[in-house]
Amino acid sequence: MNLELQAQDFNNYKPLICKGTIPQDFKEVLKEQVEKTRQDAKGSIEENRIDIAFSELSNYQLRKILYSGDVLYGDKLTDYVNKVADIILENDKPLRAKLRFYVLRTVELNAYTTQKGIVFVSTGLLSQIESESQLAFILCHEIIHYKNNHNIESYRTSEGARTGMGEMPDIYKYKKENENEADREGLELYLKTPYGTGKINNLFDVLLYSYLPYDEIPFDSGYFNMDNGYELPGTYFPGKVNEISAEEDAPDSLSSHPNIRSRRSAIQLLLKAGKQKEGKDFILSHSEFDLIVKIARYEIASVNIQKSNLTDALYDGYLLEKIYGKSLYSDKIISAALYALSKQKYYEDDNYKSYKAWESIEGESQSVYQLIAKIPAKEIAVLCATDLYQKYKKYNDSFFLIRFKSAVYEMVRQNLTLKNFNDVPENSNDTVAVTGKVSKIKKQKKNSNVTGVEDKYYLNAFAGMLGDTLLQNTFLYYINQKNKMIEERKDPDYISKSDIRKKYIEKYGESLGIKKFILLKPMYSAVQRNSVKTTSGNMTYYRNVLSRNPKITPLVEVESEQMIINTFRQKCIEKGIQLKVSGGYETDSASTELFNEYQSLIIWLGERLSVGNMGMNLYSGQYIEKSAKDYGYLANAYILNVEKSYFFRCVLLDLKTGNSALIYSKTISKAKPGSKKSIAAIDELLERISRLEN
Repeated sequence: MNLELQAQDFNNYKPLICKGTIPQDFKEVLKEQVEKTRQDAKGSIEENRIDIAFSELSNYQLRKILYSGDVLYGDKLTDYVNKVADIILENDKPLRAKLRFYVLRTVELNAYTTQKGIVFVSTGLLSQIESESQLAFILCHEIIHYKNNHNIESYRTSEGARTGMGEMPDIYKYKKENENEADREGLELYLKTPYGTGKINNLFDVLLYSYLPYDEIPFDSGYFNMDNGYELPGTYFPGKVNEISAEEDAPDSLSSHPNIRSRRSAIQLLLKAGKQKEGKDFILSHSEFDLIVKIARYEIASVNIQKSNLTDALYDGYLLEKIYGKSLYSDKIISAALYALSKQKYYEDDNYKSYKAWESIEGESQSVYQLIAKIPAKEIAVLCATDLYQKYKKYNDSFFLIRFKSAVYEMVRQNLTLKNFNDVPENSNDTVAVTGKVSKIKKQKKNSNVTGVEDKYYLNAFAGMLGDTLLQNTFLYYINQKNKMIEERKDPDYISKSDIRKKYIEKYGESLGIKKFILLKPMYSAVQRNSVKTTSGNMTYYRNVLSRNPKITPLVEVESEQMIINTFRQKCIEKGIQLKVSGGYETDSASTELFNEYQSLIIWLGERLSVGNMGMNLYSGQYIEKSAKDYGYLANAYILNVEKSYFFRCVLLDLKTGNSALIYSKTISKAKPGSKKSIAAIDELLERISRLEN
């Protein structure tokens, strides 16, 4: 086995990053790609029009995927996928040379192919397949999509291609006939490989249950309990989780794929007709495959944290511990998920709709969903703090310490002090989930004699620890901070100074005195306003369109983004601001180091935007420390062009804290990128960022 694979540190796992030379795919210029298609066009006028439009749209969407923050190259997972592709196409070197394989850090079980020969395979897929041969069959399916030109074939028959205007489609969805063809011919290609057909039927089961976590392990209702009397009530957990109801023959009228039963039956008929063959499930080795699956599972745990799929992340951490053993990494995942959920519970109503999904969750993860739905904000704050406190004592890692202090701050804001907690534990009413009739009856009798014990179980959280210096000092600090703030706000001078500050900002705008920051690639989008009549009146909506109108083509959007970047650059030079553009797609400066930096920043930004202004220590913050130290701030600009209106919005974020330093919004009539009005808006923004307050 590859020595680099063997050296992977799973105890303190670090998410994968790209390695090696940045591929040419990441440096392509959209305008040049479209122009090449135009020059190579040899069909009728209408065929050429469709092919050129497809080139523009497909390369535009591919560009968005490549710079989504999810794509990996040169890493362990991508190298493995490429090695399996090498085996499949060992006897077709010309076809192999046309294909490139990348891994996407996404939870969804997915693989798809582009017209250019780029095949994407998700970490979600790698986390759930059962053998190397199953991956090989999936790759064969995707290779046929490319070989038979299914991308452009599907587009040519679409409404958008016929009319020249339509919704921006998902260019990587195929017709059912294409999917059946990819299965059928993919099997023919697969039969030419050294792999056997024994695991193909099971692959359809993997696909059928792909919406579930990669394993089904009951969540221990006593997992967070402690010996000091801190025991979560069994009523926070279901007596029995919902059964798994995956439908193999589900209606597929709204899906691009035939349902699982149709696909399975078609393949089984071919296999019964003499297509079965002996072969291997593992060519590279079983142990290497197991390691790849393990890495993929570790990856999706951090992906779920970063995408704010927090309850899923909590269960991910639990699965990692149960399958591979407790580690610093699994403990960090569980703590980070609990911490973010605690913040979310405090800032949102306990009845917030996101917590109601637990009733429809299937399988063992429902226990975690119900726990998060049932536990009140104050109690999850205590649970979070105790979890972080214990892990800091165990690991002496600042990751836990800074979040522990933040969790104590949340408890103090909810009027909890150390005086509220029991030094000597009181008996808990309920140590495990109540399931049987006898247990329920005993519980009811016990509750009738002891009032309030179960409701106040969380007050045992620090029993036997109240003399700890860390606990005492942390609580004391935040209590003093809270009292100080209360007193300051009573002072008339405080109100006066606040009013003066507001009037200054209203007159001059913010004055931050910031002289350097990173600008993430701006997002420019031209949309069309549409109105439809409904029973309750007219409804207005917006859509991104592909049309013959040159004002709203993908190519114009890309050129507009570059124009905005150039304006930022020029104005920053004029104002003496040190600007770094990240994700600007510049071929002359493209490198893996810069690409990894960009990926880290966009992942951090995605997590920051998903959690909002909750004052949270972001999980992704540990991976952007150099950017935070070197530049301090990240600017994220978004420009929306709605017909003749130009809406410009930019948020300046502190990379160390995640706090918003500035939110700038301006709506301009009759403007476009590069116009005097739009340049003036950027100039005003930069003036506020760089100007020192008088």
